[in-house]
Amino acid sequence: MSDVIDDNPLKRKRRRPRERFVPDTSVASPCLKICQIKKGDDICSGCARSMDEIRDWIILSREEKLQVLASVAERKAKAA
Repeated sequence: MSDVIDDNPLKRKRRRPRERFVPDTSVASPCLKICQIKKGDDICSGCARSMDEIRDWIILSREEKLQVLASVAERKAKAA
């Protein structure tokens, strides 16, 4: 076994261990697989979510997903 100390400044340091992200799956996505967003409109005509809501869905907490679903219900009611 070698007693050589590696003093290479370019060597990557190990990151501190951190808690692994586990996405919330308790709320189903409202996606209908009819993804259509018109130019100038930020709302999907299939699920009535905004581009940000669609993109962030996987990382949202349960409470945030329920808030998005409430917003979707309001949008659909206004459109009807």
